[in-house]
Amino acid sequence: MAVKIAKIEKDDVERLCFVDFIDIGILRQKQEEDPVVFVAFDEKDACGIIALEPIGVSHRLAYLYVAPHVRRAGIGRSLLDAVRIYDPKICLEEGEHLQEDIDLFLTNCGFVLNREVDLYTFDRTEETLAYCGDLMRMHGNAVMEMMRRRGFDVMMMGMAPRGLLDKLGEEIGEGFDEEMNPFNIKNLDEDWSYIVSKGEEPVAFVACTCSEGRLSVEMLCARKDYMGLGPAMMALMTLLERVMSDDSLEKVTTAVMRKNDDVVKLLDDKFYELITDKKKVKIFTRAN
Repeated sequence: MAVKIAKIEKDDVERLCFVDFIDIGILRQKQEEDPVVFVAFDEKDACGIIALEPIGVSHRLAYLYVAPHVRRAGIGRSLLDAVRIYDPKICLEEGEHLQEDIDLFLTNCGFVLNREVDLYTFDRTEETLAYCGDLMRMHGNAVMEMMRRRGFDVMMMGMAPRGLLDKLGEEIGEGFDEEMNPFNIKNLDEDWSYIVSKGEEPVAFVACTCSEGRLSVEMLCARKDYMGLGPAMMALMTLLERVMSDDSLEKVTTAVMRKNDDVVKLLDDKFYELITDKKKVKIFTRAN
């Protein structure tokens, strides 16, 4: 069976509404996030589909389905191979529209479960704002003042010098988290993401996306030689100040993809009582 894999542009997604095994309603919903969509064709007929949804500097596997009559023919594996250029790892969010045996399928395709993280959501309410205000008064203002005295600066990504952003792009995967994908830094929302620098060197950043009143904190990371020294906290506190001042926000979601990080522990400890929704995210990486 000769199968062709083709990338479908955003404007062409509606043409899939006649394919009986594809839920066009889900794809229409995903279109708002500008997903990466590939479709497998057996001669003229569609027989499989995969969609990656950008989340800051990474991607989430948002849709994967192979028509029942052609399963176990390598089509799903071919679809995964087609999207590897966009992300070498696969993030699965609890509740997404995926095959029931997706974990086993990924394992059979050469992926291993790297870890699970929690996806937290809290509403921007008077209680939340009061909590953030207290956190800034007790910790944030002191952190910001101390870091500035030590020569650190923080600015919105959209206002940062191009040279600083270029260095950040070069160092992702090296000086920063080796699990981050350097190809996807372009997906950052420059109006909601912040970078911390010392001189001309990037030392930490918080990566966010924002759409229709929902802010997603996708990555909070410091360079390896600056972890635990305050730059990541400086980025986070700057973002919290913005959250408190922007009335257009309704919800804040965080799924910071790191292990053993003091800032993640702070998010767990400080915001636990405010969480209105909690999901699991599984991160699979290609086995060596």
